[in-house]
Amino acid sequence: MIDSGPLPPTPVRASFALFLGVVVLSLLNAVVQVAFRLSGAITVVGALIETVLFLLLGTQMRAGRLWARVTLMSVAWVFIAVSLLAMLGLNGAFGNHMDGLVLFTLIYVGAKLAMIIAATALMYRPSTRGYFH
Repeated sequence: MIDSGPLPPTPVRASFALFLGVVVLSLLNAVVQVAFRLSGAITVVGALIETVLFLLLGTQMRAGRLWARVTLMSVAWVFIAVSLLAMLGLNGAFGNHMDGLVLFTLIYVGAKLAMIIAATALMYRPSTRGYFH
């Protein structure tokens, strides 16, 4: 049996799982945006960049790298700001022929925002302090 070191604390594993959920939501949004021909390559490229960032940093955070936890928090704050701006921008979009898609997007952005906030909070639980080096 290969010794892979100590298991990460439960909050770190839960944080990583939430960041994986954010990746899934981003890729799902890109598929929906392309399927409805609302946007093209730019949405796919953005989702892929987000996927790489969260997977790379999340994996390193799960391995106990302090720099990854700090960087992931910084990236998360940027995504929180962008998500809030997107929600404010979509708020006035109701009343046109795409109400269902606007509602889907608001729910998607809200879920993603909640997952990022929860994942960031879990990374900084007091029980995880000794895990990062």
